[in-house]
Amino acid sequence: MAFFDNQDHAGLALLILAIVSIVMAIVTMIWEVVDGSDIQVANIIVAVGTLIGGFLYLAFAQRVRGQTGSNIISDKLGVSGGALNDKFDIICEFVKVFAMVRIVGGVFEIIGGFFNNALLANGVIDIIIGVIALFLYKKITDGKDSVVDKIVWIILLILFLLTIIGGVIALFGIITIPIGICMMIIGVFMFMGLLDSDVKAKFGM
Repeated sequence: MAFFDNQDHAGLALLILAIVSIVMAIVTMIWEVVDGSDIQVANIIVAVGTLIGGFLYLAFAQRVRGQTGSNIISDKLGVSGGALNDKFDIICEFVKVFAMVRIVGGVFEIIGGFFNNALLANGVIDIIIGVIALFLYKKITDGKDSVVDKIVWIILLILFLLTIIGGVIALFGIITIPIGICMMIIGVFMFMGLLDSDVKAKFGM
């Protein structure tokens, strides 16, 4: 399990997923414009949200890799910062970035919903999830032990386990194999991080 417990490997996996997200968003926008036959404005708008989310994850990946994570988007949304070396900090920052990505994605889905009503509900749900995640981030980083910290630890443990399972499932698709591998690496790293005695202590477990 040493491979999966390696921070550099987790950082690289995050970097790959961030780049894939950015590339896919750009490809979607270009395709919608170049195709021209039936431009789906909603898809372009949602892709912008995906692009922004990709840059947020990119900054986070750089920090996990021991670098300063910063770009114009992450700077504006407050997720830039220096290198992350502590597992607890990595997990906390992951929750924060996840929250911001959800909120941003939700906002653009709602905007896209004006062109495709089916997106409105997804946008609202994403924003709600993002706000809840942001609230939980603030609770686990306030330096106070509480029942909420323990609940968050359990929730994260389940979510990272699901990430691992999702990665395994992705291995059965030829195109999604690289994504599946990255998901597994990230999921196992975070899962093992939560089981670390120091991390558990900070969550009050």
